[in-house]
Amino acid sequence: MLFTWLFTLFFGPFLSTGVQHELVIHVTNIENASGKPLLVGVYTKTDAFPGFNKSTYNKKVITKSAEVTITFKLPPGEYAVALMQDMNENGRIDKNWLGYPTEPFGFSKNFKPVMGPPTFKDCSVDLRKGNQRIDIKLL
Repeated sequence: MLFTWLFTLFFGPFLSTGVQHELVIHVTNIENASGKPLLVGVYTKTDAFPGFNKSTYNKKVITKSAEVTITFKLPPGEYAVALMQDMNENGRIDKNWLGYPTEPFGFSKNFKPVMGPPTFKDCSVDLRKGNQRIDIKLL
């Protein structure tokens, strides 16, 4: 009995219950709607946020309008979103000599970087209590 209680206490948060919530991401201000891919990453606390292509969950969406909605079904938890429009389709975000992105990008909570990239906490979205919809305007 004590073992079961201790096991549940320490490992319970890591056991999957099969519950899935929807994270609906509405992206606006897409500059070029000529079919350039939008790379969307949804990061957990242990991912290398906001390192593009280093997220646990990701999608590649071909954009044909100035806005798009993308839905992820995820287990309850805390997440952060980073996305970029890959204008030259090289699979990574290009930067200028100062390290600032030269391709359209955005983060959850519409975080706008000033002196470096955001932290996970800056952009975190709580998906533990149910579905969430977030809006991201590309910069």
